[in-house]
Amino acid sequence: MTSQALQVDIWFDLLCPWCLIGKRHVERARELLAQRQPDLCVELRWHGVQLLPDVPTGGVLFREFYAHRL
Repeated sequence: MTSQALQVDIWFDLLCPWCLIGKRHVERARELLAQRQPDLCVELRWHGVQLLPDVPTGGVLFREFYAHRL
């Protein structure tokens, strides 16, 4: 039986808590898939992206940020 490959591209923001949760789910799914299909090679390619590129480097006050955002 020949080995198969699956490439998964993932975009994430290092500061985003939802991205961290998603990362954990992807890693767990990869583990489960490896158990069920050990001949399948899964390659994860991580790409960093800034979700809010307009936020200044020094940041903004929490209340001000959410008042503007919502």
